[in-house]
Amino acid sequence: MFPLNVHSLANIVGGRLLRGNAVAPINGALYGRVKELRPGIAFFMQLSGRVQEQLTALHNERCTVVVTTRAFVARMPQRCAVIAVGNPYEAFWRLVKWQRARSSAFFIGITGSAGKTTTKEMLASVLIRKYRTLKSYSNMNVFAYVPHHLLRLAPSHRMAVLEMGMGSFGNIRAQCRVVRPQMGIITNVGEAHAGNLGSSLAGVVKAKQEMVDGVVAGGTLLLNADDRGTQKLSTQSFRGTIIRYGIRKPAHVRATDVRYVQSGMAFTVGRTPFFIPSFGRHNVYNALAVIAAARQLGVPDNLIQHGLRHYERPYRRLQQMRGIKQSLLINDTYNANPTAAIQGLRVLNHVANGRPTVAVIGDMLVLGQLSQQGHRRVGKFIAKKKIGTLVTIGKQARQVAVGAQKKGMPAARIYSFETVRQAHNFLRQHMPQRTVVYFKASHATGLNQLVTALRV
Repeated sequence: MFPLNVHSLANIVGGRLLRGNAVAPINGALYGRVKELRPGIAFFMQLSGRVQEQLTALHNERCTVVVTTRAFVARMPQRCAVIAVGNPYEAFWRLVKWQRARSSAFFIGITGSAGKTTTKEMLASVLIRKYRTLKSYSNMNVFAYVPHHLLRLAPSHRMAVLEMGMGSFGNIRAQCRVVRPQMGIITNVGEAHAGNLGSSLAGVVKAKQEMVDGVVAGGTLLLNADDRGTQKLSTQSFRGTIIRYGIRKPAHVRATDVRYVQSGMAFTVGRTPFFIPSFGRHNVYNALAVIAAARQLGVPDNLIQHGLRHYERPYRRLQQMRGIKQSLLINDTYNANPTAAIQGLRVLNHVANGRPTVAVIGDMLVLGQLSQQGHRRVGKFIAKKKIGTLVTIGKQARQVAVGAQKKGMPAARIYSFETVRQAHNFLRQHMPQRTVVYFKASHATGLNQLVTALRV
């Protein structure tokens, strides 16, 4: 593992050192990302695009070694060592797999239609109390980011917690083939990204099945006992231990006395009390997955309690902030699907505690043929929970208004706009004092700009 020297790197990637200092130390590697060039880094050229940009950067920045094909050797700056390979992309992945093979860390993969990032942050916060732990950065959770995580491994890492998203069939499978997780956590299975997976829940189930099949033989699989979509996964051929967690149904790790408290959620598992500084029963499920995993890995309950109490809460996920007119803004705009929106609306009702409420819902993207029914489902829930005012932004989000009206919400309390600017003008003029406002939409809609405009 890093640090390596240039000669060792050439052997690992199956290349030939044509020039340069063979014993120069290497502390990391990049594939095509010239903005991160610095001394001590091996740069693997990306030949599929931006070649001139890479060549310019290599001449302008200090570099230790470049891995490229023989066709580009003459164009490399003289101060860089050069390793020639047949295919730099394949050579880069040889290095990534070599790095993984030499790690003695215990690898945990986390996937699900919602809650992946929060669960990852909670679990890393708990495990780090006992073990040196590597976690995936932000929500960089698809196959292309696997090298970014694995190349940061050090010999001292005992745990590695990686969030695994999808976006398409085969993405989780590809991640598992490289990472080889010994534990897999599936938070839930819902309609998120269904538009890329045949526009059906069955497609999402098929994609999440890749985690069930990707955990190594003899490993551990953690599943949400209460989630309907999770029940559609096939575990018959899974060769390992299955642990279920939940609230309503029987489970190995089950929460009781779940309740909202002043700054988060409190609940009990067995006789042990727990607290998380985030609202919503859905976050209790995330915490239960963490408790189940941590106990399996030998972490005592007092460290689990401490880790959950102090985990790093992901940005723009039920983030509360002060707004104009003494309002409370709940920023849940990082991404969206109907199930997650409904979970957030539950939080809105509890947090408001009698104050005026407004739900601002923008387009929830990549739902495919499930888009209309998914948006309408959110609208029906808003009407059922008697949210004070509904504001929709975008063409697809108009179906939220349709669903709310069908469920009996008066049209006079529903406002639909095409743009964020129009919604901003309306809220500035008409939002009552001390309102609690919940914002939910897919990241690409730019709804976060509206939250920013209404902050104080």
